[in-house]
Amino acid sequence: MNHWWKKLYSSALKGFNDWYIQLWGESLGKLNINETRQAFTPIGLIGPIDQHSFLQLIADGKRDKTITFIKVKSRNDDTKIPQIKIDYLDELDYLDNLSFNELISYQADSTIKAIDQMEDIPYDVITIEKIDEYNIAKLMYSYQLLTSIVGNFVQINTYNQPGVEAGKIILKQRLNQRDL
Repeated sequence: MNHWWKKLYSSALKGFNDWYIQLWGESLGKLNINETRQAFTPIGLIGPIDQHSFLQLIADGKRDKTITFIKVKSRNDDTKIPQIKIDYLDELDYLDNLSFNELISYQADSTIKAIDQMEDIPYDVITIEKIDEYNIAKLMYSYQLLTSIVGNFVQINTYNQPGVEAGKIILKQRLNQRDL
C-alpha cells in the first residue's frame, strides 16, 4: 500500500492531521538498507468536507490505499437541524431535529460500512472518547510508535532526514555567497 489515508470525522482534529502528515512523510519516505526507495504517502482528510472528492477516488480508484477513520464518541455540541417545512424539500424530513453530531456519526458509520462492503480496501477505525489533551496525546503517542514500527518493518531509520540535507547545504552556500 502506497497511500495511508487518515479520515477524520471532526474538523477539530485538523491540527492532528497536519502533524500526522509531517511525521509520516519525514519518517517513512527514505531509502532502506537495500537502497530501495520506500514511501507511504500520507493524506489527511476531514470526513464531511472531503467526503465526495476522495471517497470516489478510494472507491473506484487504484487499490493502493489504506484508510484509518478517526471518530469522536462524545462532543460538546447539541446543535440540532431545525424542523423547517419547505414544499420542495419534503424528502429531507428525516433530518428534522437530528443533531449535527448524530449526522456526522451516521455519515462516518455509513462511509465505513461502504468501504467494508468493497472487501478489498484495508481500513481501521479509531474512536476517541472526546477531543481533549489526553485523547490527542494518546493518538500522537500511538502514531509515533506506529511510525517507528513501520520504519523498522521496511528497514529504514525513521529518525533521520537525509533527503532534506541537500537543500540545507545549498541554502547555506547561497546565504554565505550573498553580498553583505
